[in-house]
Amino acid sequence: MALVTSPLGTIKQSIDNLNFRTWKDKNVIARRVTTSNQPNTPPQVAQKNKFAAAVAICRALLPALRVGFKSMAKSMTEANIFMSQNLKALGYNEATKQLTGLINLIVSKGSLLGVQGLQWRNANMTDLEINWTDNSNGVSGMATDRLVIAAYDQESGKSYVVTTPATRSQGTFTVAGINDIFGPASPIVCAFFVSADGRNVSDNTNVSVILL
Repeated sequence: MALVTSPLGTIKQSIDNLNFRTWKDKNVIARRVTTSNQPNTPPQVAQKNKFAAAVAICRALLPALRVGFKSMAKSMTEANIFMSQNLKALGYNEATKQLTGLINLIVSKGSLLGVQGLQWRNANMTDLEINWTDNSNGVSGMATDRLVIAAYDQESGKSYVVTTPATRSQGTFTVAGINDIFGPASPIVCAFFVSADGRNVSDNTNVSVILL
């Protein structure tokens, strides 16, 4: 059995139901996790399913999370930040096995001005036009800030993430061929701005889109 060093000398790693381990150069004692043969209760099953559904979104949108949570990822990973920001806020429908409240999904946190006047329209049978208001102020909203789009369809599990060349002052961007990615679907689209140097972002703004 592995040995660790403690103020009492070198002791075994596990004694009864206690674990002795080192964390951040400190000796700590924790209760050992034990397995149970008891079946999970319905609330426990629902919580596990909810967690798995949130992880699926996290994995699909990870490129966007690495931009949106970059400044926060000091002691936590972007994935952990996503889970801590969203898991309690989102609901879960056990009948459909899907998360609810995705219109409130959080994929970025920052001090830049957010995306205002976010709208969408089907430009044609394959393209999606995204529009927003130019709210540049030269301080917390620079004309050169670029738009990041993160779209996710829970039904299919398909996603689309792009840091667009479109700037805050430009006010429009067309996602070409989005129907080729999703097909007929109703994905949630999250949009936020990132500064030209990539150091800061805005909180995201979301809209539910209907693709024909």
